[in-house]
Amino acid sequence: MYCLQVNEDEGRQGVKMVCNVHLKIKILLFIIFLLLVVVIGLIIGLCVPGYAPIFEVRTRDANGKVGESVILHCAFTSDGTQSSNVLWEKVGDAGVVYRYENGNILLDNQNPNFTNRTSLFLELLPAGDASLTIDNLQMKDAGEYMCTVTNSKGKKARGLRLNVGVFSDLVMTLISQNTLRCSSPSWFPRPSVQWRNDSGYNLTSFSNTTYEPGPSGTFMVNSEFKNAEKNKYYTCVIENDHGHQQGKALITDTGLQWWINRGTLSEHDNSPTPETSIVPPQPPDIWDPVLPTEISDPLYNEDTGLQWWIDQGTLSEHDNSPTPETSIVPPSSTS
Repeated sequence: MYCLQVNEDEGRQGVKMVCNVHLKIKILLFIIFLLLVVVIGLIIGLCVPGYAPIFEVRTRDANGKVGESVILHCAFTSDGTQSSNVLWEKVGDAGVVYRYENGNILLDNQNPNFTNRTSLFLELLPAGDASLTIDNLQMKDAGEYMCTVTNSKGKKARGLRLNVGVFSDLVMTLISQNTLRCSSPSWFPRPSVQWRNDSGYNLTSFSNTTYEPGPSGTFMVNSEFKNAEKNKYYTCVIENDHGHQQGKALITDTGLQWWINRGTLSEHDNSPTPETSIVPPQPPDIWDPVLPTEISDPLYNEDTGLQWWIDQGTLSEHDNSPTPETSIVPPSSTS
């Protein structure tokens, strides 16, 4: 603030201060301008239909297995109602994958490849969940998808990629006195195979793996490991981006014992860590023991040490077949 000092009258004592008011006016005008900007912003944000300062749609890539179901995740900023419109499309395909609009499911323009295989969690729409379920997954379902959501807060689309694969259980067999075979009938994409010993050492270089063509472009996997020693654990691991299978084998004087550990690789993968599943001091609880035949009655010959099984029928829902502890190595002979 600038002020002037003026002597009013030589005969009078005192000084009158005359202040320059121009600076005060400029500050006042600037404050008024800021207030106008704020008011205009509020009018746009609250009064213009279909506009919101923040509206988000979030997706993430997904992995699925042929023949099973998969969820394509799509979350959005909810307006707290079930009036949100949801559109799912597959990039490059004609028609829609799924459409929910104005409270109705509209599938008249649905791609025939998805007929009776898609659904939304409609009860979760008010919470901002527009995730899509695809049942009976097929190889041709792989690709890019778009999730578009529209509600009173705005409209936005986000994409994701669905990867579809095939994997199957493995089987371990003893094809000679010291040669193990690890095989699995159906994989896609082509998987990798790895062998380890009970110390976790990688023995893959001492194995021979072959891939044979299977149905629908899949691969049949056979891997053989030679020079296996008795009373030592050997682990076979088959995996690709979609599936993960492990088999653990032990050659004993009485033959082969082996276990399997199944799992899928996903963003929520909870498969056991190597310390607890791949190199345990003994087969852990997560491994399912595979008996010579699950429908056989165990018999034991104490004189010869021979263990063998006979098949007397089929398993029923009330099967009470003995456990491995009582059937494979019984404490005493059975009559």
